[in-house]
Amino acid sequence: MKNKAALVASVTVLSLVVGVGIAKITGYWRTEGSKVPIKISRGEFEGESDPGDIRGSYSFTDIEAAFGIPPEMMAAAFGMPEGDPEQMKAKNVEETWGEMEGGMEVGTDSVKLFTALWTGLPHDAEDTSVLPTAAVEILEAYQRIDAAQAAELRLTAVALPNAAGGEAAPAESDQPAQSDDHEIPDRMVRGLTTFGDLKGWGVTEEMWLEKFGEPMGSRAASMKDFAEDTGMPVSEIKALAQDMVDSGA
Repeated sequence: MKNKAALVASVTVLSLVVGVGIAKITGYWRTEGSKVPIKISRGEFEGESDPGDIRGSYSFTDIEAAFGIPPEMMAAAFGMPEGDPEQMKAKNVEETWGEMEGGMEVGTDSVKLFTALWTGLPHDAEDTSVLPTAAVEILEAYQRIDAAQAAELRLTAVALPNAAGGEAAPAESDQPAQSDDHEIPDRMVRGLTTFGDLKGWGVTEEMWLEKFGEPMGSRAASMKDFAEDTGMPVSEIKALAQDMVDSGA
């Protein structure tokens, strides 16, 4: 009888070990507290983090680590109350806004949608999920979507009043300058401009190395990130980067 019980226990343990091992290999094993989204497993974006795997427990800092969106940008896009953006979570968006008039919802899936649009990664949003007007404005201002996409998103976008009774917007220091007719200057380097943006504007690794003596960061890293890593003033980095962009225009 004891031998039989020991055999059953051994088989149970072995099954668990094998099951966990397979789950880890296939990417389905997630330890408690894990804040790293799974990778897209097939197609054009294979190997990229999946915006659809963002959970309500993900902080804006977790999202920044995975997708390169500054917490301040996320907080501004979703009109979040005053506080530390780095500590805010996707579920706080749902708790703050949730179901809107007409059955639409600004919640965790809206965060997934904004992240997908910012990064250019795919996400099939729920039919009831919408973005705040501020989020659409930010996506267009930072050239993450084109005018046609912005116009389509505005059809369902909702205005979210902030504490001052206005629409949330990026901080003035980070918001791209706009002319009187509200056109966004093309290829203007800002603190939140990423290396992906620069590469798309014709800046090469060789050009960057010649100016800075340091390699370019990841495509999601911003000029602010580079300034923090190197200790250089962000204003100097932006000026030199702008020269490179203009010389290649």
